[in-house]
Amino acid sequence: MAFDKNRDIIHVVIAIAIGLAIWLIVPPVNGLTAEGVIVLAVFVPTLYLWIMIGPISWVSILFLAVFVMTGIRAPGEVWAGSVGHPTFILVTVFMLFDNCLRETGAIRSLSDWFVTRKFTQGRPYLFLFMFFASNLVLGIIMQNLALAIMYVTLASNLCKSLGIKKGDSLYTVIMLGTVWGNAVNHIASPIAKSIPNIVIGLVDTNLGINLSYVQWLMIGIPFIAIMLVVIMLCVRIYNPDVTALENFDIDAFSKSVKPMGLRGKIAMGALVVLFLLIIIPEVLYMVRLRNALTDFMMGATITTWVIITIVVLNLVRIKDNGELKPVLNFSAAVKDVNFGLMFFIAAVIFAGSPVGAESAGIVAAVGSLLAPVAAALPTIGVIAMLCFFAIIMSNFMASTVVATIMFITGIALFTVPGFCIPPVAMAFVMVGSFAGSMGVIMPASTASTALYYGEHIEVKKCIVINILFLFFALIGAIALTPLAIAVFR
Repeated sequence: MAFDKNRDIIHVVIAIAIGLAIWLIVPPVNGLTAEGVIVLAVFVPTLYLWIMIGPISWVSILFLAVFVMTGIRAPGEVWAGSVGHPTFILVTVFMLFDNCLRETGAIRSLSDWFVTRKFTQGRPYLFLFMFFASNLVLGIIMQNLALAIMYVTLASNLCKSLGIKKGDSLYTVIMLGTVWGNAVNHIASPIAKSIPNIVIGLVDTNLGINLSYVQWLMIGIPFIAIMLVVIMLCVRIYNPDVTALENFDIDAFSKSVKPMGLRGKIAMGALVVLFLLIIIPEVLYMVRLRNALTDFMMGATITTWVIITIVVLNLVRIKDNGELKPVLNFSAAVKDVNFGLMFFIAAVIFAGSPVGAESAGIVAAVGSLLAPVAAALPTIGVIAMLCFFAIIMSNFMASTVVATIMFITGIALFTVPGFCIPPVAMAFVMVGSFAGSMGVIMPASTASTALYYGEHIEVKKCIVINILFLFFALIGAIALTPLAIAVFR
């Protein structure tokens, strides 16, 4: 521990030195203002500490405190734009609901359904397809880290049932495919996810645009389909020994599956109702079938509907093993909330405002710096280049930070001050975020990859296939650009 403490102190000293160097040396030129220099002197050292110490730590609340000291924003503005931001509250209440879905066994029952289909008997690659598809489909409605924790157990139990162990090619493929799916789950759906909701918050705060869940899913669901094909392509290229799956008795495995109890069924029903409450009003609004009811439902906001769902599930009591229990145990669910992650989300949400502010000139400076490169390439070429850098960065820093960087870069290159935001700018914000969430190579790439590497997968044995996966993921993200432009047009 002493080493870790000393190491952290060293990083803090380096961060302070970086901040002082920016403040004293960087001139306000090329659109960058004196305010922008101060913002960079606080934000860049924070990025350094997020990378070197970790995003889910005290660094995030320190950033907010230091920013208050700059005087650029009043204390009330800082806290209202971070821990008081609607996105912070939305992700928190989704985490509470997520706990209910896991604790009642609702999500586990759904995942078991995918892998107990008899048509996969004796068809190993179809079985793997269904297993990986279950991870991706459930990722639409469930918080990604919680799902990753559940799937490392599911994958381990599956491998045990197959009689395979760490080091076996099939074991590696099952674990790797789950890691790849977890990367997609970070970003493809905004429901209960931090990165999409942070991007949505950044778009609203900086561009004044309401990026809806339906619009996100219109691009995210095709991305899921593309990435499922990519996962299976990489599995076939890896070419594992699938003998254990060819002989796998699905009927015997099905008998070990625990049926969903009444609490789980009620939780699943609540999820369906909540999903409809979120999606239907937005769809009606998009197709111009507005009425007083849809206006009321959208005006109430998604956060309100999730809170009401949580309260109702907490009030409903069901007998479980002879004991009367609430469908959602609020006290237990609160203890399950990752407040380190939540403070990181709060800091990133707030950071987008001063960094993207016109008075800071950071966006203008980035635009002037990248303009020569952008002018030499077609738009799709610029997007491809930036997505390439986003994928590389995602393996060395938090995807949330990468998404923020992509947002700032996107509005610098693809928006025109004083005019309406072109569809290509919104398209890149999403596509760049998708590419920036593909951290799969290193154990520290994301919180979920750390669950798999070391204990289940050896990093050095998967480097080549992981690079191949990233290459196909890059192509998949870029391929979404025309669809994204059409959605926002």
